[in-house]
Amino acid sequence: MLNFYTTIGPLTLQTYTLLLALGISAGAALGVYRLRAQPGQVADAYLLGLAGGIIGARMVHVLLHWAHFTRVPAEIIQFNRGGLDWHGAMIGALAGLYLGARWRRMVFTPLLDSLALALPLIALSGWLGCWAAGCAYGAEVDTLAHYSPLVVSEMPDTYGIPAPRYHTQIYGVAASVLLM
Repeated sequence: MLNFYTTIGPLTLQTYTLLLALGISAGAALGVYRLRAQPGQVADAYLLGLAGGIIGARMVHVLLHWAHFTRVPAEIIQFNRGGLDWHGAMIGALAGLYLGARWRRMVFTPLLDSLALALPLIALSGWLGCWAAGCAYGAEVDTLAHYSPLVVSEMPDTYGIPAPRYHTQIYGVAASVLLM
């Protein structure tokens, strides 16, 4: 697929970021719909969850690459330079959502339950984004001739070097759809 950027009118966005943002937005919209009796309170809690997710994702990335950030500490708060970790995003989002529930005097478990479809939807958008951007590529195989086109394809790695590889992104998309 490999389409790193998407242009919408005058805006040019990274396709991965756009798809992930759409997945997060759709997941939040479904959650607000499921708890439609109190949409303002739910949206507030979700926004704190989103903020917590972004902060947690950056914190874990910085900790995992501490040697780099000790040399350039100004980059720690430069979110636009990339470097977010999904583990930190999940922990930070849950913490932010919990704080949002407490702030808006909501019971946490129904709020969390309202996001049941959001997780596989976000995973689906992330895998589609990786397919578009060429990230999360699979291990190399000897030749395309020995495998079905559904299993392998020629894809570039982080350095843009194409090689026959397992089609990991398609497996992730399929798993996300099954999870939904």
